[in-house]
Amino acid sequence: MKKILFLSLLTFFSIFLFAEKYEFEKVELTGVENPVYTALSADGLRMIIVDQPKKGFRTLKQCNRPYLESRWGAATNIEAVNKLITKDTRIDGPAYTFDNKYLFFAANFEGGFGGLDIYSCEILDDEFANPVNLGTPINSPNDENFPSISGNRRIMFFTREIEMKKLGDYQTGELFRSTINPKTETWTEAQKVNTQINNGGIAYPKIYDDNKTIIYSKVNESKDGWEIFWAKQLNNIHWYLPVRIDTLVSMENEISPFYCKQDACLYFVKYD
Repeated sequence: MKKILFLSLLTFFSIFLFAEKYEFEKVELTGVENPVYTALSADGLRMIIVDQPKKGFRTLKQCNRPYLESRWGAATNIEAVNKLITKDTRIDGPAYTFDNKYLFFAANFEGGFGGLDIYSCEILDDEFANPVNLGTPINSPNDENFPSISGNRRIMFFTREIEMKKLGDYQTGELFRSTINPKTETWTEAQKVNTQINNGGIAYPKIYDDNKTIIYSKVNESKDGWEIFWAKQLNNIHWYLPVRIDTLVSMENEISPFYCKQDACLYFVKYD
């Protein structure tokens, strides 16, 4: 029997994919009031969280566990990032690289290119260096959000926010893809992923370590909420049609999916 781990107070869930039977087990976390975004490290031992308390600002926090079967430790603040946050700051979409050497996220810190920009922090001995703006051609006057780096650290997926009148209540975007130029070792001009993916408001994309499978949330207009999909790239151009993960569909919103290969669980945030 497969387990579904859940945290009812914080509305944070994980689920084994393609399992026929489920056993629920509550997950205990401390130090997080209201998670609105989460992702895990490739080894499954670190969890990065955007915490949105009822009073105060959004902050980035991290939980650790010594091994996969153990409980998560108390969340700690990532001061290298949080020290830059003010009442006007938006911060979102953190993700580790698969080698656990960098943390990427989006924020509208002072001195950026306009709206949300994508930043990176180097991780050395569990300490986070000061954030670095990726600059152009990744960042623009529009909102760039939800960066996700491939297993070989040569591909980055992220979203650029677009205004859609029918989805005005959601912060939706279109999915873009950039690669590393092998001559300059810099990010190339991002290209929009084809319409099989970008056929409606999407957010929260994550790329798997195979460098060609992504999982993300998409707005369902009839449901008036978010659902989780995955899609696979056939080659460097074509994509299979996205597939909704029906086992996760409910009357609530399912966002911020992350598949952890080490414990074979799909983690996501669920809210009313």
